[in-house]
Amino acid sequence: MTRCLPVRSWRALLLAAAAIPAAAQAQAQPQGPVVTGVARVDHLLAQMSDAEKLDLIRGGIEDPKISPAQAGYLPGVPRLGIPSLRLADGPPGVLTREASAGETATMGLAATFSTTDARANGEVIGREAKAAGIDIVLQPFINIDRDITFGRGYNTYGEDPVLTGSIGAALIAGVQSQGIMAQAKHYVGYDTQGNNVEIGEQALHEVYVAPFVDAVKADVSSIMCSYNKLNGVSACGSRSSLTDILRGDLGFKGFVTSDWGAVHGPQFLLAGLDMEMPGADNPASPFSAFMFNFYSLKPAPTSIAAKLDPR
Repeated sequence: MTRCLPVRSWRALLLAAAAIPAAAQAQAQPQGPVVTGVARVDHLLAQMSDAEKLDLIRGGIEDPKISPAQAGYLPGVPRLGIPSLRLADGPPGVLTREASAGETATMGLAATFSTTDARANGEVIGREAKAAGIDIVLQPFINIDRDITFGRGYNTYGEDPVLTGSIGAALIAGVQSQGIMAQAKHYVGYDTQGNNVEIGEQALHEVYVAPFVDAVKADVSSIMCSYNKLNGVSACGSRSSLTDILRGDLGFKGFVTSDWGAVHGPQFLLAGLDMEMPGADNPASPFSAFMFNFYSLKPAPTSIAAKLDPR
């Protein structure tokens, strides 16, 4: 599958598609209005319908006859040369219905204290993803294992933010050296079973955000925001963490994807979210009862609107 746009252009398209619905009215203008400041992106936006813009900010449903049953799918806009994207879960390895290598467990990789091994591990993950037709791997998992009751603690690199950051950054470099995008997760405070995580400013920056600093320095293409609330605000709808800290303090230039079902209102896009997953309703999904699609051209039925998560 031919890839036509670099990561930064994807980010610009995602943001502009979400925030500038009027751009579709400029189809008659050869160059289109200045929306992002990137001429190629603005020209593409001017040619898109509202439905096509939605296909860049929310997940879709891929034809099961050709899908490798990956975690997520972004339809893209084929008529404009904007490719679809497949997102595969992990760690470790690349999780689809296709057979792939069983990678070293994350704790085992961290126990080597070797960024060389971590990069090599990332290279294998990247090659496996490419062979399976995957574009984005949902790893590294760079949360902090500080709660022994945390059900996903085994997916982390341990309790040390320095080690977590260095191993995660090396794995990102390895994955992306193969032409596959890495998505660091889960930003931020997803280190416990608790729903509302209270973290003071100093601890937030020095412990929980610290591995994401290393991920950004490694030029990670994208970051996944987490399920939990951070100091009372949903992590995927927190302007403080997504805009002020992630993009402002850390200088992140990629795009932010929600964890699956972690969007609780359309206003999350204004806080710094770029892409909703899983997106379009799939009746066949076992999770359809509690995962809502907030970005649609159709008015929400009363029965559904009444159930919308107030968080």
